[in-house]
Amino acid sequence: MSQRRCIINTGKPGDAMRREFRRCLFRRYLAFLLATSLFCSQAIGQSLVNVGKADSPGNTSIETIRVAQVTPTTPTTDGNWLGEIDIDPPVIDHEALESGTSGEQQQFSAGVVDDRGLRHVMLFHRDRSGAQYESAEMLAEEGSEEFTVSVDTGLGQSRIEYYIEALDTGGNRVLKGFPFFPLVRQLTPPTANVTAVSEPSAPESRMIYVLLGVAAVGLALALAGDSDGNPGGNPEPDTVPLNIQVTPP
Repeated sequence: MSQRRCIINTGKPGDAMRREFRRCLFRRYLAFLLATSLFCSQAIGQSLVNVGKADSPGNTSIETIRVAQVTPTTPTTDGNWLGEIDIDPPVIDHEALESGTSGEQQQFSAGVVDDRGLRHVMLFHRDRSGAQYESAEMLAEEGSEEFTVSVDTGLGQSRIEYYIEALDTGGNRVLKGFPFFPLVRQLTPPTANVTAVSEPSAPESRMIYVLLGVAAVGLALALAGDSDGNPGGNPEPDTVPLNIQVTPP
């Protein structure tokens, strides 16, 4: 391609000379763009033909060089979908329990769903404010949307602070609770098992007193009978009176 040089007539006034110079530069710029476009078109065409030859030697067809159509119904191996950006985060359904027993395992459960797929569901927990969070992965049975995990607690632990994080295959993240404002479950010490001794009821206690009174009266009558039937006129032994008083409850 022949190149044209911008010839400027220096005999023209200043404004006219500048306009002519701009027009010359503009023509050269258009020529450069045209040459670049032709070169790129030839290179792309040759690449497509080479692809067709490599795919099927001696038989280049439209199907061979066609660009694969990307549809939103084609999932990839990692669960994501081609051709469409995932902007919908997962949904967490969690009912927080307000209390539990210290020294026992505390179970946490949440229903988590996503329109594409989940990478993980995590529970972050700590035993007091200001401490560093520990993580535990929440798992679900196959075909279930209920994720659960159990966490050990100490006997002297008074609370457990936590939040739940769900991450889908598109990188969308959602939290239930926050690191700076976590959910709280209060823990109370276990109660001691004390077996109380039951006292007899009022009717039972009255029956006991009646039986004791009957036994005391029978004993007194037996002693009196022995003193009246003393044979041989022997002097009666000294007797000590026995007074029994029964007071009902």
